[in-house]
Amino acid sequence: MAKALIYAGVKEKHIKQISRSGESGIEYLKRQLICSKQLNSDSIGKLAQYWSDKSRRNLLKDFILSQQD
Repeated sequence: MAKALIYAGVKEKHIKQISRSGESGIEYLKRQLICSKQLNSDSIGKLAQYWSDKSRRNLLKDFILSQQD
């Protein structure tokens, strides 16, 4: 999902906002995902189902690591 967000042009500051926003972050993430066309629906479902502190940290970590590739 992180690579799809990068290809969609989502900035790191937006991902940081999403990861800090708590439970409402899923709404912000949904807005960012609308502009992305290369998403795996399984990964979206798992992330939405288990939206927690750990999943928010993992999203940010994956996003930053994917930018370096």
